[in-house]
Amino acid sequence: MSNISESMNPMDKLFKGFENFCITFNNFSEATFIYLKYGLILTLIIISLLVLTRNRGFFRDQKLREDKDGGDNKLMKEKVREPHIILGIFYLALAIGILLGYLTRVMIILLDPLPDRFIFDFINFSKVIPEENMERMKDIDKAKYPYEKSAYYIIAYFSFSGFVEIILGIRFMSLYSNKSHITSWKLFVIGIMTCVLCGFTTFMPLFL
Repeated sequence: MSNISESMNPMDKLFKGFENFCITFNNFSEATFIYLKYGLILTLIIISLLVLTRNRGFFRDQKLREDKDGGDNKLMKEKVREPHIILGIFYLALAIGILLGYLTRVMIILLDPLPDRFIFDFINFSKVIPEENMERMKDIDKAKYPYEKSAYYIIAYFSFSGFVEIILGIRFMSLYSNKSHITSWKLFVIGIMTCVLCGFTTFMPLFL
């Protein structure tokens, strides 16, 4: 084995080392996305409980005010109740759907037609990389070489990050609904831009 290694020229050694690195990175990423899936599910459940619990606390305070003010705040209560309950249930349904996989498949079907993944156009703006290789980078199931899978995983990390930023942006917008909060909109817009660049659904097949 050592004789074979010694007989390899420096470029072959470099390529072999790069290939081994890609294989290790792919194994790491495969495991990481399993943790990210369940981490996202847990986060969505916590957010859902926070929304619903905060809502309940709000109603308790409102009830006390109503008792003092003779029901003058009833209209305010009705305005706030519905959006927060719907949002809390939405996050919970999202978590269960991702856990069972059916919602992930539905989101892939619904979001896949959107124009996104422009990063591949930037990567191959000079058209140096053959289109066949680019197509394999876009679909992990079609990937033939380790580096193609690695490229997909890297882009999938950014896609997941954008998705989480969109969720947090919506969460913060609902939390600060009574006042302008620039951070909420920043998160939401950055999340949208990241997903347009790297794909809304790039990471989703890794959750199935």
